[in-house]
Amino acid sequence: MEELSSGKYVIVYLIKGKAKEYYKNLADKIYKKFEVYRVLDSIDTHITLKYFNILLNDKQLKKIEEVLEDFCKTHKKAKLKLKDIGHFDNRVIFIDVEPSKEMNLLYKDLVKKLERLKWISWHEYEKENIHFHFTLAEKDIESKFEEIFSYAKKENPEFELELDNLCILTKPKDKWILHKEFLLKD
Repeated sequence: MEELSSGKYVIVYLIKGKAKEYYKNLADKIYKKFEVYRVLDSIDTHITLKYFNILLNDKQLKKIEEVLEDFCKTHKKAKLKLKDIGHFDNRVIFIDVEPSKEMNLLYKDLVKKLERLKWISWHEYEKENIHFHFTLAEKDIESKFEEIFSYAKKENPEFELELDNLCILTKPKDKWILHKEFLLKD
């Protein structure tokens, strides 16, 4: 019998170390200076790799866990750079990610594996249209966009990182929390 429980889930890369501290400090400065929504109140520092538009049941979640576990056993870490500040219209301000060739291939392979699960739907900004980024400010920024973007643009985030984890986050209430972490090979 199929489990009846369901929930919201997302697959992400969680950033760690000095780059995470840099991000948190900058996001907090923006939050305090401009009195806007604090992104870190709802989710940890991450790059979204797959957002599920449907509530997943236990059987579907187990399948995704199996895909990620197998994927991480056969795929190596990939390099990426945090570089510059960007935006999506006047809705989102972010730290831009410059993926390496290996990271692009890693993501493409991950998509192929997930596409085997036919019940997964894809958003227009996923797959070949993905723009890897770390969100700094969103939601209530439109009226202050120019001011916030000019402030953030003064920053020069330059970090070289390794995409070394694939994590499933869940949102049981108001905050996304870690459900399970999978580590890529060295």
